[in-house]
Amino acid sequence: MRRLTEADLLLARKIAQPFVNRMGVGEAESAAMSGLLEAAMKYREGEGTWEGYAIQRCRWRVLDALKRNTPVPTTSLPPEMAAPVVELPDAVDDALDAIPEPLQSRLRAGDVDMRRTEDREAIETIRGVVA
Repeated sequence: MRRLTEADLLLARKIAQPFVNRMGVGEAESAAMSGLLEAAMKYREGEGTWEGYAIQRCRWRVLDALKRNTPVPTTSLPPEMAAPVVELPDAVDDALDAIPEPLQSRLRAGDVDMRRTEDREAIETIRGVVA
């Protein structure tokens, strides 16, 4: 493990600085210090410069903290941007009803893997009904 110096601590604080307005001084600096400690534990000579490695690790930790603490927007998309609701033709819906659970639920949810024999057979059955 690399021994940290005062210059390393100043580097971490410098990296945290641009994020202070969005997440607070303590949180930004704490995340950067966490990245600095991670860098000190994982750095291997010959993997580039120590400074470059430390800067990248500090940034990643600060950005991770920012993502964790940024609220997800709760506004919905305008109607013209929303995904259209697709109504299945009655024949497809009836064919799906005939397929046993839990396969039916998986197919309705779109979880289809053509490598699975049961999925291939179910899709072929539905194709035969619709055609």
